[in-house]
Amino acid sequence: MVENFNSSRAEQLKNLGNEEFKNKNYSGAIKYFNQSLEVMPSEHVYSNRAAAYIAMNEYKKAIDDCQAGLRINENFPRLYKRLFKA
Repeated sequence: MVENFNSSRAEQLKNLGNEEFKNKNYSGAIKYFNQSLEVMPSEHVYSNRAAAYIAMNEYKKAIDDCQAGLRINENFPRLYKRLFKA
């Protein structure tokens, strides 16, 4: 039951981050992605946060996020794309 709640909360926070990203508020997006990752680490959120870091020219942080996401799921292609971009 707790895992379902955490998963739902993490998804809500990720979605809020995605909205901030779409509005080009990258620091706001990172704030929500950070909160989502605290609730439940996910390769999707690491990938999204890496994209926000890339948009802010924070390439080292983007690389770190890609590597963290790949530790969760090494078969997540978007992480490789973002890793190469960073």
